Amino acid sequence: MRRSSRPLSHIRAAGFLILAALSFLHSLHGDVVITEFMADNKRTLDDEDGDSPDWIEIYNPAETAVALEGFALANDPSLAARWRFPAASLAPNGFLVVFASGKDRADPASELHTDFKLPAGEGGFLALLSPAGDVLSAFDGATVAHFEDISYGVEQSGAVQESVLLASAASCRLHVPASDLGNGWLSPEFDDSSWTRAVTGVGYERGSGYEALIGSGADVEEQMFETNGSVYVRIPFDVAGAGGFASLTLEMKYDDGFAAFLNGVRAADANAPGTLRWNSTATGNHDDSAATTFEEFDMTPSASQLAPGRNILAIQGLNTNLTSSDLLVLPEIHATKLTATRIGPPGYLRKPTPGAFNGATFDGFVRDTAFSVDRGIYREPFRVEITTRTEGASIRYTTDGSEPTATHGVLYGEPVLVTVTTVLRAAAFKDRIQALPTWSIVTPLENLFDPSQGIYVNPGNDGRNWERPASFELIHPDPAEKGFQIDGGLRIRGGFSRSTGNPKHAFRLFFRSEYGDANLDYPLFGDEGASQFDKLDLRTTQNYSWAFQRDARNTFLRDVFSRDLQGKLGHPYTRSRYYHTYINGVYWGVYQSQERSEAAFAATYFGGNEEDYDVVTKFGGTVDGNRDAYSTRRSSAKPPAGAG
Repeated sequence: MRRSSRPLSHIRAAGFLILAALSFLHSLHGDVVITEFMADNKRTLDDEDGDSPDWIEIYNPAETAVALEGFALANDPSLAARWRFPAASLAPNGFLVVFASGKDRADPASELHTDFKLPAGEGGFLALLSPAGDVLSAFDGATVAHFEDISYGVEQSGAVQESVLLASAASCRLHVPASDLGNGWLSPEFDDSSWTRAVTGVGYERGSGYEALIGSGADVEEQMFETNGSVYVRIPFDVAGAGGFASLTLEMKYDDGFAAFLNGVRAADANAPGTLRWNSTATGNHDDSAATTFEEFDMTPSASQLAPGRNILAIQGLNTNLTSSDLLVLPEIHATKLTATRIGPPGYLRKPTPGAFNGATFDGFVRDTAFSVDRGIYREPFRVEITTRTEGASIRYTTDGSEPTATHGVLYGEPVLVTVTTVLRAAAFKDRIQALPTWSIVTPLENLFDPSQGIYVNPGNDGRNWERPASFELIHPDPAEKGFQIDGGLRIRGGFSRSTGNPKHAFRLFFRSEYGDANLDYPLFGDEGASQFDKLDLRTTQNYSWAFQRDARNTFLRDVFSRDLQGKLGHPYTRSRYYHTYINGVYWGVYQSQERSEAAFAATYFGGNEEDYDVVTKFGGTVDGNRDAYSTRRSSAKPPAGAG
């Protein structure tokens, strides 16, 4: 029986918190901040000694370089003990990785190592200080556990720029070694002028298949066949500003194996032994048909090795044996950068990215599953209870040997009966999706997607003719909180989001006696607002959205924030909430409700009757009443004709 842990992503971790200083330090020293650290590094990143100490990532989001001399790192809340940076410079949008090894090295021309280590397990303190002693960012982790090769930091986002750092048919130098050269050939400073000049890809073909992929001067059959299973390749490439990488990917066409080194540090490999020798061979075969297609290898954890200007990708190509009929080494390097970057919430990171931008954070880990009966040999049938100490987590299990996931496996509800030899695997899951209430909208599919009558595929149409009957149900994550079900009318709403190129349209819900109840009687906004509605909007705010325009400036959060702030300042405002939305059981995304600022809204919050209010809209439209009073007042405000 196997017990598994999985990421938890629903409650923000209460331990490591970025101090409030982060929110207002945009004028101090270019906003240099700690963006990521790892307190239990085993395999993620090695230092120049071949050790795997803990590490801290520093980031400069400013448009100018920052001189780090005088800045300090502290691991004591009293800030009394400080490790100070040497006279180094941090490039614009650049990262610097400092090893928290206790080795105390401050040579700006080499790796930096603090004089302290980060505590493994749980707890610890970490802060970055300016030369004046100001705390620029800090993490205080009294209750956060550290996990092996799991980093903690802040979420980063921005506009994505893609680039190719190294293309096919690149100039290179190659050499088939006849004896041990040591590891010096991996270094950017190594003198390879005596090596053969060539163009990638490197290899040979004794039959047919790779001929078109072998570059000029790169056929190594004569040197390798029956002589050596390895070839050394050094490929220079230039980087204009090494900071700001969100991802770094090595794409390889290879046969049969390789080990790739970025500026001397092993960054990717396939079918390669852990310890390489000058005459190593591949540990496995790579099929010829697969070798002619690029395979991707993530080198993002090695992005910190890149330097502005000239860099070296060194590759040891490997054949399975000395008489193999072919060999291929053809690399490309692709990268993405972020601009107009923003710092988001703290949390654990799904993938460590030392020296590169972080992705989304999550909040913690679901605790391991436990079995009431341990593995072993039994003579009588029995039942196995499966539990987890993470409250609210769901458990899935399998008996066919496959790995249970959030969507695969039997959802555990009662003890599992075991009557024969059984492989029982279980895992627990909990997701942030449970934090929001859910709208369930149910209507016949033709009401949405019929080519001539469906409102979703004809989003530009409006009015009663384009309203369709539907069932609306509100479901809260807490079963004790009662929701409702009501029948009503459904329309597409909005302006920009009506575009046929937009995959996510907004909705307007209507409640009328023709469908059942004349109004929705339910406190959608609690004590904050009204409890009776004749219509309600579910908005998508598709302006600047990622799904529609691949734009990171979406207004989904600031719209609600601005409305709520207006209310907190004592002004009239429309109330909003966030919801998950399902259509006929299919998840449709997060939506944002909003009251309609029309006559019913005015009568509810300002008093009087709906008939007392005129509601005018843009382009000469009217929602309630008429435009007479508005037109009279507007005319009286105009200067008389001919007035100067």
